[in-house]
Amino acid sequence: MLRELSGAHGYWNQAGYDFLFDAKSAHVTLEGDSVVMFQQTARDIFKHYAKITSGKKAKRDFAYLNDFKSIIGKKLRNVDVDDIETLLSILKASALFQIIRTSKELKRKDKIPYKTKWSKTHLIDIVK
Repeated sequence: MLRELSGAHGYWNQAGYDFLFDAKSAHVTLEGDSVVMFQQTARDIFKHYAKITSGKKAKRDFAYLNDFKSIIGKKLRNVDVDDIETLLSILKASALFQIIRTSKELKRKDKIPYKTKWSKTHLIDIVK
């Protein structure tokens, strides 16, 4: 709507709307809407996270989830933002925090069915 209200200028790169459009709109892919692909990826992430919390290890692309107990709650001191390993640790902690928080919300006992939580209530958190 923002682009439409701006006339032709809304589609101009220098208008600065492209980042909003890219971040919030559905992109068409060979598989369909990108949100569906995000949900499929998230479903796999949550499946591996559940496996790890039951004592098993994740492999390959999901191996970063194995570190969740050692990362969550850890305090950073004397952070060197020029160190790539420190930055990767921060990104990993952020991703793990989001996974844990969203997983708890999906599993919380309440009147909202899981399918509704997955597809409507917590969709933004899942995609994020």
